[in-house]
Amino acid sequence: MAEPNRQTAPDAAEAVRPAAGWVSGRMAGAVVAVALAVGAYALTRLDSWGEQATSVPARLQLDLGAQAQVPAEAIGYTEQGSLPTHVEEPRALVAAPDGTLYVAGDQAVAHVAADGVLLATLALPEPPRCLAALADAAGTVERLVVAGDRRVVVVSPTGAVLGQWPELAEKSVITALAATPHHVVVADAGLREVRICDLAGTVQQRIGTPDPDRNMPGFVLPSPYFDVVCGDDETLWVVNSGMRRIECYSLSGELQSMWGEASSDLAGFFGCCNPAHLARLPDGRFVTSEKGIPRIKVFSAIGELETVVAGPRELGLNATALVDARGDAVGRAYDVAVRPDGAVLVLDTKQRRVRVFQPRAEGRDPT
Repeated sequence: MAEPNRQTAPDAAEAVRPAAGWVSGRMAGAVVAVALAVGAYALTRLDSWGEQATSVPARLQLDLGAQAQVPAEAIGYTEQGSLPTHVEEPRALVAAPDGTLYVAGDQAVAHVAADGVLLATLALPEPPRCLAALADAAGTVERLVVAGDRRVVVVSPTGAVLGQWPELAEKSVITALAATPHHVVVADAGLREVRICDLAGTVQQRIGTPDPDRNMPGFVLPSPYFDVVCGDDETLWVVNSGMRRIECYSLSGELQSMWGEASSDLAGFFGCCNPAHLARLPDGRFVTSEKGIPRIKVFSAIGELETVVAGPRELGLNATALVDARGDAVGRAYDVAVRPDGAVLVLDTKQRRVRVFQPRAEGRDPT
């Protein structure tokens, strides 16, 4: 008798083996789920604006290291000591022909001897911003012109008030004064102009009106740093800080020449608006003081870099102090003056000292 037909049951392995497509789908779904979970966790940890960081993100940091390093061989001066300012908040510095100093600060001007001894304290009606000394042919200071926030006053070397100019315009911000035997030159950063006045404050000439036809943009001043010095030949040297150059004008207001360029190189002026301060050596060379990256340099009479007086290292600043001088950091812009013997004087407002730098005998090559 023949055996009847029947189906053979699958073995155990075959019974539990899933279809290949089903396995691939489940694995892909698991991978996607894990990826989504990792992505969600990453988003919760993301700090794109650096709000949870304890330091500024690297991509937002301004690395000024290269510009702050002044080669030692470029330094042509050495610090020979310092003098007390005799004021708590020094603002400006002037060197007299006789070697003494006048330091404006607090609500006074301190007259300081060459050895640092306080000779006199001249009281003022308001805190000073800047000052200039008027001397006679023999080099004796006859009067001081001092600018405050609202007024310019003229005082004698003994502190007697000799006169007051009319009240300043509402937008005026006087940042520098310079003097000739018969004129006082006023640099007004608020009004972006230089005014040539007589000793009573009457304006005789204004400089700074933009003239596109003559390619003269006027004074570009992103910050209140606007200095001026007088030449020996009835010329004015004005810092056009936003253009990073020094411009020479006649007393009649005619532009004579200019020098300086915007550059991170040592020979140029770095940042938004430099130099911050300017002085002139007895032989006609220039001393410039930059803010942001403090560098004090000497240029020839035609604007060629000759040497460096001091860089951030010589001034005792570290990298964290190398920021644009605004607000409370204004004190990092070092006012400069020169003595008749060629010494460069640097007003250190933080230390409340006048630092004295003398040329090195062997000199230095900034290139």
